[in-house]
Amino acid sequence: MPSIERRLLGPARLMTAWFVLWAGFWGAFFVMIGIADPGSIDPGEPKAIARIFTWLGLASGVIYGCLANLTAGRGISIARCALWGAAAAALPPAMLAKFNQLLVMAPIGAAIGGALAFVGSRAGALEHDGGAWLAAARFVQRGFTEDRAA
Repeated sequence: MPSIERRLLGPARLMTAWFVLWAGFWGAFFVMIGIADPGSIDPGEPKAIARIFTWLGLASGVIYGCLANLTAGRGISIARCALWGAAAAALPPAMLAKFNQLLVMAPIGAAIGGALAFVGSRAGALEHDGGAWLAAARFVQRGFTEDRAA
């Protein structure tokens, strides 16, 4: 039986990868809003939005990391991980009774979860001289399988 640190390493890897994609998506989204309509952003609003989306990303990343790592024993299924991603992204707003946000968060979570599953399932097919891309793909792949390591 693996130690508790080893069992937590897999979900922590997936949470980290989730958070990187989450931050990248929302960062790009708000940069586009700033370029397209800078007058719609009030003073102090970027800090408040960053704080809210940081906590949402961390909470949904923890949920996704645990769900995907625990259910990855049957292999990494992109559809199943997309479903877990949708559930993970929808759960924090649902717990806060912000049900109107589910229509936005669930598809974004599904896309991030599916992307992580795709990268994790294809990591073995990459060439060994892949550099940073290979390292990132192996990092995600080990997130799905870490708790079963010896």
